[in-house]
Amino acid sequence: MTILRNTYFSSYRKRSREVQDSDNLLAQQIPVKGGQESALTLTDVQAALDKLAPEHKEILLLIGITELSYDEAAEICGVAIGTVKSRLNRARAKLAEHLGLLNTSDIDTDPTVSDLAARRPSRAV
Repeated sequence: MTILRNTYFSSYRKRSREVQDSDNLLAQQIPVKGGQESALTLTDVQAALDKLAPEHKEILLLIGITELSYDEAAEICGVAIGTVKSRLNRARAKLAEHLGLLNTSDIDTDPTVSDLAARRPSRAV
């Protein structure tokens, strides 16, 4: 009987601290979002990068991650600037396809993808 009584009082105290938020208004006011989505997005981006051809992956890392200019990337890869531009365009299109985005402009406007790219450590290519 004592256990039942204590269980009732515990649940009563717990209910008094809970807030009814059926329309999710209070949850939307929380300024910090969970970190789970960014970890999943990073995993998805890494998997999509691994599916790319080596020259596409290289050009994306050089221009997108290390922020080299087209001229510098062309010099490193030993190709013309036009080749760098076309590889980058194809690489972005393939990356968008692998990530399930509608087009390459979604990559530039998606804050989680651009934030993850900024946080990703650069590797020597």
